[in-house]
Amino acid sequence: MVVDVYGACGDTQCGVRNSDDGCKKMQSREYKFYLSFENSLCHDYITEKAFLYMGADIVPVVRGGANYSKFLPPNSFINTADFKSPKHLAENLLYLEKSHTAYVEYLQWKNHYYSKRTRIGVCELCQKLFNATRYANVYEDVYSWWHKGTCFSPKDLDSETKSGNKKMKV
Repeated sequence: MVVDVYGACGDTQCGVRNSDDGCKKMQSREYKFYLSFENSLCHDYITEKAFLYMGADIVPVVRGGANYSKFLPPNSFINTADFKSPKHLAENLLYLEKSHTAYVEYLQWKNHYYSKRTRIGVCELCQKLFNATRYANVYEDVYSWWHKGTCFSPKDLDSETKSGNKKMKV
């Protein structure tokens, strides 16, 4: 199994920030998995890279602190937290690489959902400001809500290991 690293941290480049449509099409043909590992493990944070390839035929392998089931379609991703060790994860990826039927199950969500780009953040903020009662929350202590217990150190792997966004070629 070969892991290719794209972007500034890797030795492979593909389009502008690896996100143009031509790049995604090529990667859909060449790769089965996209490693989307968070730089910070926080309960309510998912990197945009987890969503970047939802429109492509690549299964994201995610690692972070969020509950991905709240944000991504059912059975559309593989969460590293569901495995006892990196070895068990690798064995599962190798199995999926060899079993077309099992692999395609991770793409079946596309029969029920579709992926589209959403509005930019400023537009979304504006919409929420004009409909404040619908989106209102009250926080007695904003500092604690924002900082305490939201991010944590990984416990499953050596914390000295640096995470990055990688694609796996199988």
